[in-house]
Amino acid sequence: MQKEKYTISLVILASAFCLVPNAMAEKGFSIEGGLIYDRPIDDDDERAFSHLRPGFGYVANLGYDLFDNLGFELGVMHSRHDYDFSSSGGGILEEVAGRTAFFLKLRGIPLRISNSELVLAAGPAYFDISGKMLVQDNDASAGFSGWGFVSNAGYRYHLNEGLAVGLFLGINLVRYDRFDLLGYNTGVQGAFPKGNSIGWGLTIFHRIGIPQ
Repeated sequence: MQKEKYTISLVILASAFCLVPNAMAEKGFSIEGGLIYDRPIDDDDERAFSHLRPGFGYVANLGYDLFDNLGFELGVMHSRHDYDFSSSGGGILEEVAGRTAFFLKLRGIPLRISNSELVLAAGPAYFDISGKMLVQDNDASAGFSGWGFVSNAGYRYHLNEGLAVGLFLGINLVRYDRFDLLGYNTGVQGAFPKGNSIGWGLTIFHRIGIPQ
């Protein structure tokens, strides 16, 4: 399940990039992507999987600038996290959970000095995290999903008119409202878990066209 969702997210994003024709370049399209480190900030007992640990991943988006300093971006964020799966022989067995978020953000540039600029973006996102759980002493595929909110601040340095490198710092907020076990929607006992986290990393930005 994790590999399938990871592959699907990459295919969707790659397809979106390929659909942007050169004839639309002057309309203000851009692409951006990079590597991130995502760190959960909830208490252990509030997380979707036991003792979910920080993990590495990627973020990528297809953007469109309505004006020189205001636009929006449609993208995906994915990370993989180790977590405690079960106890065996006095030790802890670990598994890996994959978390994916599809987002739509409003993006603005409130400050620009020479080749440097401050970038702020925020908007809704749909989160999904999947892994394995023990059910009657057997491992079973399980996942949580729900709507949340993502925001980020970044520093971007332009190497030339169309290419820039940047620093990324973001916060992700979500309380899952759906639990799937073996592919079926299942209820949970008590409150649904949270998936709040902070993330940071490095990105590369490429402007396909200049806004008019």
